[in-house]
Amino acid sequence: MQLTIRFDDQNRTLYADLSPSEEPEAISFLSIKEKVEEAGYKNVNLPPKTISEVLANVQQGKEGTFALKTLVDATAAITIDSDKRQAFLTLTAADGGQPLTFDLITQAITNGSCEG
Repeated sequence: MQLTIRFDDQNRTLYADLSPSEEPEAISFLSIKEKVEEAGYKNVNLPPKTISEVLANVQQGKEGTFALKTLVDATAAITIDSDKRQAFLTLTAADGGQPLTFDLITQAITNGSCEG
């Protein structure tokens, strides 16, 4: 089997593609994580269950495409209370997507809310 990692921009999901190969590679938990990092996704925490499912398919010789994780960008949002005396900044950390930045926070303050 050959393992290829790819990212689908439309649904913001990382996929593992398993395909037959004349020169099969050893695919392990570690090699999947390394391939994800090599693809440019170093801050992605892959669910162990998902990796186990991919490895089970490798052992059974099943080819196909398997979703590893949907990436979520950091967000910043401002909420102003009804009497306009208090404002609340809500920050949500990224889960594999674009990180929280000062610019994102500044946009939220300027525009009222902003998502990465």
